[in-house]
Amino acid sequence: MKFSQIKNLLPILWGGSALFLLAILGLWAVGGAVSTREISPSKIIQLKSEASDPSTGFYRLPDMGIKPLLYGGLVSPAQVFILEDHKPLQAAFCSLDQFLKDTGNCYSIHSGRIYFSSSDHSPLRTAGKLYEIAWRWKPGPGLLIASMGLFILMTAVIQRLNPGAPWFLPQAAQWVTSIPNEAWIVAGFLVSYVTFSFLPIFLNTRGEMIQNLMNVPTIHLVGRDHFEIVTDMSRAFLTDEPRFVFKGPYPPFTILFHMLFVPLNPVESFRLIAFMNLAAFVLATLILPLLFNPSRKWHSLLLFFFFTGLFSYGFQFEIERGQFNLIAVFLALASIWIFHRAPKLRWVGYILFTMSVQLKIYPLIFIVNLIDDWRDWKSILKRFGLIGALNVAALFVLGPGSLLQFIGNVTHFTTAITVWIANHSTASFVSLLISNLPETVPAIDPSPIQAFLILIVFACLFLIGYQAYARDHRGLNPALLLGCAATAQLIPSISFDYTLSILPIVLAVVFSGTHKIKPGIISCLLIFILSTAYSVTLFSFEQKSIVAESLFISPIMNITLSSSFPPLFVLMLSAAGLGFLQQNADTEQAE
Repeated sequence: MKFSQIKNLLPILWGGSALFLLAILGLWAVGGAVSTREISPSKIIQLKSEASDPSTGFYRLPDMGIKPLLYGGLVSPAQVFILEDHKPLQAAFCSLDQFLKDTGNCYSIHSGRIYFSSSDHSPLRTAGKLYEIAWRWKPGPGLLIASMGLFILMTAVIQRLNPGAPWFLPQAAQWVTSIPNEAWIVAGFLVSYVTFSFLPIFLNTRGEMIQNLMNVPTIHLVGRDHFEIVTDMSRAFLTDEPRFVFKGPYPPFTILFHMLFVPLNPVESFRLIAFMNLAAFVLATLILPLLFNPSRKWHSLLLFFFFTGLFSYGFQFEIERGQFNLIAVFLALASIWIFHRAPKLRWVGYILFTMSVQLKIYPLIFIVNLIDDWRDWKSILKRFGLIGALNVAALFVLGPGSLLQFIGNVTHFTTAITVWIANHSTASFVSLLISNLPETVPAIDPSPIQAFLILIVFACLFLIGYQAYARDHRGLNPALLLGCAATAQLIPSISFDYTLSILPIVLAVVFSGTHKIKPGIISCLLIFILSTAYSVTLFSFEQKSIVAESLFISPIMNITLSSSFPPLFVLMLSAAGLGFLQQNADTEQAE
């Protein structure tokens, strides 16, 4: 077959990929055919009951026979029935954690196997009765992504090899690139909202509206971190210094800062820290982006990040714990603005930056944004040396004894990893995945995997910095700012989900300069992916876990969908891509 004949087949292949994508989308929306499998009663295993009701029976049914497809993400059972003599036993879907404690009829799916509980102690193993598993399947996320990838690939190939046919492809590409960045950002949010809010609340497999879907892992005492960890430490230092002991990885300046709250009663103290966080959030999302880009008018994206951030899971978690990440990052962003927009007041910016680092250690990564000339290494080293000296001096504000306790606590918390689904650090995520592997898998050391992922994060950050150096970037670098925000959340061993509250204020500044990105299909796709990844972090692991369970996938995939590590990692990769596109745009402008 000649090359010209292959080129003539391209429109047919493209049309086939488009029809395949539409078919997968249709099946994903309505579900596929019903598959039924007969079960031998001898293969049904009765489990030990942990429920308070002794009449409840628990059973493990045989494999559904689609485990390879299930693990590959190609097929997801949308609805399951257990039939006894062709009559369905009424049962609702429940999570595996709830299964052994449920006192009603429910079923759970784990590793391709069905677990069924019966409140009336139905004798599922009775001989002479016919038992069947019936499930309505739908395309899984793997097949959905594969079909979309095939369509995009065929579109790119046909535009490359045969741009004149079919005639509508160039027009379609032009229409896609003409869509404003704001629309792609909203589209990414809608995908995450439908997936992790609308579906688990209204269209879950339990057949009921989940009204009390917990968004934040609350504690009885609201503002616990503010009271028990910080304020009590400040009060102890003021009233009985010999008995003063550090309780967390907080720099001494944090204790000094929270001495402001010691004279207040608990209610007033919590109100003050809550309103300080709220004020920092408002200023950082609505005012700072305009100050960074004074040539641009106030636009809708600021409202988008303001409202999505205001009602986000991370922001609520931040306030509930009485944390102060928003205050620290706001100070860091304010110092960066002063550095780039008010050079005569840079000394004020250095002080604000030092305060930011002394409140929370991780804002130190933002120091690379205090560069105005990437080729002037001497000035950069002097500046970093001065900021470093200020931070070292600030560690002695409560004396050398407090400094030694702080160093000991940092060492302890660096090695003692809190493995929790709400800890989105690289170390916690990898450890959580490995701890949920099947027992048949040999023990795996998480350290090499953690080191590899951390290496990728720093490689992306280095790549962004190298791009800035290569083009001699001047002024604020949005890609570098986003990369620093993602790095600050992925690298520390303890990075709970309340730190997600800083993403809206950083992205409000980043996307205030999206007009600098070169238009094109790749740019549109990147902004859509970036917005989707950010929007996923707006929802709690409880909401995402319900979606994961409804897909009937393995525990590993459940953790992957529920944790905030994957979207943060995608944000890190997107920041590197954003740097490339920004570089191309600057190069075009220079030409």
